[in-house]
Amino acid sequence: MRRLGLLVLLTLVCATLPLPAQILPADPEGHWPMDGDADDASGHGHHGIPSGATLIPDRFGNVDGAYHFDGDDDFIDVGADPELRSPLPVSITAWVRVDDFESNHVFSNNFTQNTYAGVWMSCGILGVSAGYGDGGPPSTSSRRSKSASVPPCVGEWYHAAIVVRGPEDMDIYVNGVDVGGSYSGTGGALAYTTEPATIGRLDSSIFLDPHYFHGAIDELMIYTRELSALEIEELYGPSTPKLFIRGDCNADGTVNIADPVSGLAYLFSGAPTDCLDAHDTNDDGQVDISDPIYALAYLFDGGPALPAPFLNCGADPTPESVCCDVSAAVCP
Repeated sequence: MRRLGLLVLLTLVCATLPLPAQILPADPEGHWPMDGDADDASGHGHHGIPSGATLIPDRFGNVDGAYHFDGDDDFIDVGADPELRSPLPVSITAWVRVDDFESNHVFSNNFTQNTYAGVWMSCGILGVSAGYGDGGPPSTSSRRSKSASVPPCVGEWYHAAIVVRGPEDMDIYVNGVDVGGSYSGTGGALAYTTEPATIGRLDSSIFLDPHYFHGAIDELMIYTRELSALEIEELYGPSTPKLFIRGDCNADGTVNIADPVSGLAYLFSGAPTDCLDAHDTNDDGQVDISDPIYALAYLFDGGPALPAPFLNCGADPTPESVCCDVSAAVCP
């Protein structure tokens, strides 16, 4: 009994201690926490100058803890220091919240008009992509890139990271998980101009204006080396996954005929839902008429069981473009 009392006391004491600050992988060349300004916290002096971008609360609600970009002409110029224009490998990480599915270019270490140059990371309708240019005009013959078709949930913060080592040697991570992807482009070796690095824009056409990011960016870092999978996982940090039961559209803890009915009400009557993941019964990353059909086939026609998490509460094992705002009330 005395030992149990000590354990309870120790637990209470530990619960009152402040959490330690996140330990970042060593030696970022640039680190923009965006806590009240666009200054570089790496110690290398790559301080940013916002152009239109405005401070907003970050993902934790901290006032002036992130920057918002309007998708029209906002960006942050972080200077043309040669140290940012590193040979490969290069790693880029950031917390990102997209406000639509347009082209969303998060960072380029060498923004140059009418030219593919430097290394960049983008997030948008195609998911998350990594790439670099050989100094030629914007075209597939002037770039090498990799895209992972994991479109983010609009309005939801997520962690994106890329590691670029070579033309077909790139990694893309979403929320600490390597999400694969496919390669494109036939460009040559990485090339740089003397133009600055920039947050929130990239020029990818000689005929159109640059593409600007629409959403919010926080905790952006660039490393002039390869980050390991473990380091990227540490940057993503601990998370609290949203728990749900796939197919339990009405969130009552069971999957029955009421759930396809709820799914149809969402699709055709605009009924509200807190968890699109529960409606995505076939786990194809979208919610459409195939989902109630899939559930009905399981319930009444011997169809396959729904993908995990099914029958019991759990987190979605695969990142997708449909998400849950909160855990289901029936999930502990």
